Amino acid sequence: MASSFPPFPSFSQQPNPGQRLQQLSQQATALQQAGRWAEAIPLLEELARAQPRNVSVLRALATCLTAIERLPAARERIAQALAIEPRNAPLHSILAYTWKREAAWDNAISAIDRAIALDPANHGFVATKAEILHFAGRLQDAITTIEKVLNKAATVPAIASTFAIIALRAKRQADAIPPLKAVLARTDLTPSARIKYSFDLATLYDSMGDAASAWPLFEQGNRLKNERWDPAVHSQTVDTILRSWTRSSIAALPRSKADGSPFVFIVGMPRSGTSLIEQIISTTQNSYAAGERNDLLRVARLTSNSIAQGIPIATSPAPLATAGAVERFAEVYAKPVRALAPSARIITDKMPPNFLNLGLIQALLPGAKVIHCRRKAMDSCLSCYFQVFGGALSFAYNLEHCGRFYVDYERVMTHWHETLDLPILDVPYEGVVDDQEGWTRKVLAFLGLEFTPDALRFHESSRTTLTASNQQVREPIYRRSVDRWRAYSDHLEPLRKALGPFAES
Repeated sequence: MASSFPPFPSFSQQPNPGQRLQQLSQQATALQQAGRWAEAIPLLEELARAQPRNVSVLRALATCLTAIERLPAARERIAQALAIEPRNAPLHSILAYTWKREAAWDNAISAIDRAIALDPANHGFVATKAEILHFAGRLQDAITTIEKVLNKAATVPAIASTFAIIALRAKRQADAIPPLKAVLARTDLTPSARIKYSFDLATLYDSMGDAASAWPLFEQGNRLKNERWDPAVHSQTVDTILRSWTRSSIAALPRSKADGSPFVFIVGMPRSGTSLIEQIISTTQNSYAAGERNDLLRVARLTSNSIAQGIPIATSPAPLATAGAVERFAEVYAKPVRALAPSARIITDKMPPNFLNLGLIQALLPGAKVIHCRRKAMDSCLSCYFQVFGGALSFAYNLEHCGRFYVDYERVMTHWHETLDLPILDVPYEGVVDDQEGWTRKVLAFLGLEFTPDALRFHESSRTTLTASNQQVREPIYRRSVDRWRAYSDHLEPLRKALGPFAES
């Protein structure tokens, strides 16, 4: 659920017709600089209504929409802006990002090539192309591209950041550290930029086993991120789920006529092995890996007023009380997802927070199955703390909040196991590491898929993933992520306290 984004424009100094627009402009710019994309969007939309030909506003709005994965909406704004300024190179760069997020590599490369052609002196565009090539699985092409501008890395932050991503896979971390250190020494970085580069450099140190150098940078990035999350509010939402989704309330719902049998939901805590499991399944015939889809979250948003601090949650089955509602909401999910692969027998959806909405799956999609990825609590939470996420996982930037979210996750999953008839297979990350073939066979058997040796060579697949696990799924299974927390143990008391007994599990 992580990515980098092109620089956003500053338009706060542009003349506005009134004081209201001037205030909106200043507030939106400040929110963008802080990386608070979702909060900036309503302000930018009001500005766009008042100034529909202001390309800077449209570009900023497209950037924010891209940052929170509202990609079609972002492309609409880009098209609107390009109709006004077709030779605006940054707009083509943002367009490339939207296509990259959907793994539409040809479209992404075409858009960034257009940006480079319009502004060949912008070395950041070259870095963007290298990043796209990397995610597309073209490592050598990515290296060749980034090396053309690597001498500019200390002065063009996007180059240093992109090289850090590529260096992880190319095993060139030591080469990528000096440029990032030079970037972080600058005094003109926006808060959101400093956050990103702090995490980038920390990840390089962590990958080299240098916990002493990594920790202060992770801590700095999380402190600057300063996301708003109220663990008490989330716990209250979970209380509502447990009270509302009971065996009797679910049994009273009309039965959906939808065929949910193609759909496999891979859920769990973020960073719990969901990408790994999807990659394994994707090696089998008649399966399609859809990645992190927002469709079930969209259904949850439509059926409930609770967005739970950014995560849409169906807190009650009451909106599904009529047959018409059940069929309508089932189609909201099934129609677009089935269209991705009409002939596939299995379609995987690996949006981890879907664990909060398993009641919806049972109610709307008869025949669907769930693979629940489990990971030991300390490793799971620390891995969240070490990641900048796109979207709404605001709990991840505070150790106490990570621990409290994990405790509520355990409560929800225990409830679903006790309440639902939905087939759920629990898959422990550590078990897959220790017995790859055994657990691979169990997963495929659960789905009615045939085991072949290709499933053990998942890392050789040409398929790509855009999540934070992009690097991991390109390598054979390794043990270095098991008990990773021990290297940072001296810093983790707030997490231990929040987890309580789960800290030992």
